[in-house]
Amino acid sequence: MWKIDPFVAFGSLSFGSARGSIRSLLGSEFRSFKKTPSSPNDTDAYQAMGIQLYYDEDDKLDLVEAVIGRCDKVYLGETLISGLRLDDLVASFKAIGLAGIREVDGCDFPDAGLSVSATDRVRVSSVAAFNRERFAQLMEIKQRVAEKRARRAQERANGSGPPPMF
Repeated sequence: MWKIDPFVAFGSLSFGSARGSIRSLLGSEFRSFKKTPSSPNDTDAYQAMGIQLYYDEDDKLDLVEAVIGRCDKVYLGETLISGLRLDDLVASFKAIGLAGIREVDGCDFPDAGLSVSATDRVRVSSVAAFNRERFAQLMEIKQRVAEKRARRAQERANGSGPPPMF
């Protein structure tokens, strides 16, 4: 079972912990890889545990992503995240005072530093828990993308922008 302490920890994994101490805690059954070409550091994937660990430029843990169905149950407080329908999770979080920002295939919860995905747009398939700085970066990127999309939509409405991509 994993309990999320918003912006602080994912179970026994504390944000800000050194990669070496996390590896000592979890063991040597992981694979390191570059998630994207622009990733600031390698990601450690503990496939048997269903989690991926991301580190900042200083090799400190700043993000944990858990794949639902491959990892133990994930909770925020007493609220179970694993196995829920996205709509039910949003309602459960709303009941405890956490507002979400819905997207097509998931939802961000800024006050908890969480981002959940529902690859089928129905059932929660993964949850990402962030430290404060990394979550702020995510929100900034999403804001820029939303602004760019809005500009393109306005340009298309005015007849001056490129056609929509398919």
